[in-house]
Amino acid sequence: MGAWGPELLENDTSLDASCMFKEHIQNGHTPDRATQMTTSYWKHLRSRKDDKTYVYIGIAMAQLELNCLTEHVRKTVIGLIKSGGSLEGWFSEHDARRRKRVLLVLRNRLDNMKGI
Repeated sequence: MGAWGPELLENDTSLDASCMFKEHIQNGHTPDRATQMTTSYWKHLRSRKDDKTYVYIGIAMAQLELNCLTEHVRKTVIGLIKSGGSLEGWFSEHDARRRKRVLLVLRNRLDNMKGI
């Protein structure tokens, strides 16, 4: 995985998962089915908490953009953020602090929403 910044979609995995989810929706799949298809594709990465977090953040960002946030994705992302997912491996302290803030903003946003 390549990351070029601490923002939510500034890594290959999150960006690719987001695009893949949107493509499945454009092909007529429901949000639940598009989520299942996307996570199935990335299942080889789901053994590491950080990688699973990147995948689910990508899906969540796409769902938020398309106004179809599912309760499963909402709860999964909140849980992954609470457990410290996606906080390892940052090149600088500044990026690590920025990533932590970005994740907190997403968590707070998701905490105040309801999924479908």
